[in-house]
Amino acid sequence: MDPVYEEGVQALVDAFERAAASGRRNHDAMTLATLDANGAPSVRTVLARAVDRDGVVFYTDSRSRKGQALAADARAAVCWYWESIEEQASVEGTVELLGDATVEADFARRPAGGQALICASGQSSVLDSEGALRERMAEAQPPDASPIERPAHWIGYRLVPRRIELWAGRRDRVHVRTAYREVDGSWRVERLSP
Repeated sequence: MDPVYEEGVQALVDAFERAAASGRRNHDAMTLATLDANGAPSVRTVLARAVDRDGVVFYTDSRSRKGQALAADARAAVCWYWESIEEQASVEGTVELLGDATVEADFARRPAGGQALICASGQSSVLDSEGALRERMAEAQPPDASPIERPAHWIGYRLVPRRIELWAGRRDRVHVRTAYREVDGSWRVERLSP
């Protein structure tokens, strides 16, 4: 593995861990940008389920707007802003589908209500009524309290970095910006002007 890539990913993981240690809610909430089949961008907030040396992991409904966009164009970008530690991190790259065993394990860790919602909701589709959604959620829960099976439309992605940028705020406005990026198969690190 390229040592500059390793340095960049470790810096990202360290920032994510500092944000988690701050005790603030939603440190794992990240803004995800995608492109649809026509190249039109869209953005939304999702939760990062893992940030490690291989990239950023998140899950969604494959039928959702983001799922359809990622099926059409695997390029994506994410960004976190952690006000509590006055840091920001962004990652640009391409997504890869996670294997079934990984997705199954994530689904099994979710609370039963969340699992039922995943089964019952056509994420991003027009909602007929909240009552009908709640009925579908109740139907998704087995009467004998056995585990809810993961629906085939629930999938996971790993965003594999091609560029990582870290920003650390300073009171004098001379913020520290560091970019790690892949160029012709190798990685370089650069300090950017604030």
